[in-house]
Amino acid sequence: MKRLDVVSNAIRSVGYDAEKGHLEVEFHNGRRSLYRNVGMRMYRNFMNADSHGAFLHEKLRPYPEIYPHSALEPLKETMSKDEEATG
Repeated sequence: MKRLDVVSNAIRSVGYDAEKGHLEVEFHNGRRSLYRNVGMRMYRNFMNADSHGAFLHEKLRPYPEIYPHSALEPLKETMSKDEEATG
């Protein structure tokens, strides 16, 4: 899944799989979440939002029956970057 870095206080990068409708969000703290059933229109609205974090918490997270989400393991490359920054 191709990832895009975003300018956000909370979110580091975003990945989107249009075929599956999966939105993957990576946070600056290394946590990742996968949201399902996210259509292209919702993805575009998310990417064009003034605040990605606010959009996520207002439009996706409150509706797990529509956009079920789950936690994912941190990305290995992110863990390496974080270790280098603190080492």
